[in-house]
Amino acid sequence: MENKSLVDLIRSLVSSNKEIQNLIREQKTEIAEELKLLRKELLENLLKVKEENKAFKIEVQQLKEKLNKVERESKRYKLIIHGFEEGKDEISDLGTCLDIINSKLGVECRFSDVRNFFRLGQPSVQKHRAASLEVVNYFLKKEILKNSKKLKQTQIYINHDRTDQEQAEHKLLYRHLKIAKENNKEAYIRNKVLFINGQSRTPEDLKKEEAMHLLRLEFQRPPPYPTPKRKTSSSDSKNPNHPQKEPLEVEV
Repeated sequence: MENKSLVDLIRSLVSSNKEIQNLIREQKTEIAEELKLLRKELLENLLKVKEENKAFKIEVQQLKEKLNKVERESKRYKLIIHGFEEGKDEISDLGTCLDIINSKLGVECRFSDVRNFFRLGQPSVQKHRAASLEVVNYFLKKEILKNSKKLKQTQIYINHDRTDQEQAEHKLLYRHLKIAKENNKEAYIRNKVLFINGQSRTPEDLKKEEAMHLLRLEFQRPPPYPTPKRKTSSSDSKNPNHPQKEPLEVEV
């Protein structure tokens, strides 16, 4: 009778064990399916975020281009004039400016040809401020710029009023022009393109070269060395504040 009860107990345990194993398998299957669905959902969300990010970047680039276009249009008729003395007020400064254009450049420019004129920045006793001159048409501006080379032997020079992007590109081009000439290379700038030993480089090319140069420097940088341990000097042993080693006790 006892043997039969023992057999029934074993059978019950085996049956329970099978049920537990089946339950575990079912749970594993459900978890695997849930993980699969979750992974699919995460990938879909990731792709959606990537597409949104891509669209956002395109939109930002388009806005930048529109802003640059608006800024270029606002500066279409403007010139920046450096190096001529400041008078008592802007009216006298404008008269001096027109005299330079008419007499030194040989370009006819009257008060009626000026749309706007003002000095840039705060007054300074150390140097004369540059002046912004806006004329009524683009042809007159081109004539002034064309003849501005006649001022080479003077401290006066006239430039196109550049946008922020044009100013950054201008600085980039002339920085690399200076470096090339310091290395005894034949270099010059024409139509916003730098030529070095016959090879042309646009501002975009120069930006890429600088980025690659910085990347190479980053990889070539040696790892930081650990701080060397301070050596104990003989003066430390005489210092009462310095911890001293206790002498070894030897049993005789």
